[in-house]
Amino acid sequence: MNAFVQAATILKTGEYQVLKQAYLNWHGACADEDEINLLFAQYMQFGVLPHWAESFAKTVISDFNAQLDINPGLYSLSCFSPRVASRKKIPTFSIN
Repeated sequence: MNAFVQAATILKTGEYQVLKQAYLNWHGACADEDEINLLFAQYMQFGVLPHWAESFAKTVISDFNAQLDINPGLYSLSCFSPRVASRKKIPTFSIN
């Protein structure tokens, strides 16, 4: 199975949406619809993807294979913000 298709399956969304998210993840901003449409048309006709889209798909698959809890929200599928990893903070308490 194509890595891009597999990433879409893991995220329970379509390839078009994964391409939009990959763009956001790489560039830090949402793409214009015309640009995404052109990239998606090239992908559908020729199977050609930008390197950043392939890299994003491989990251999704790697996370899934590592048995991480895959939450589509972590991949910013709503196009609100790029995926940003943050370290969990351990609550600290002090007794004065």
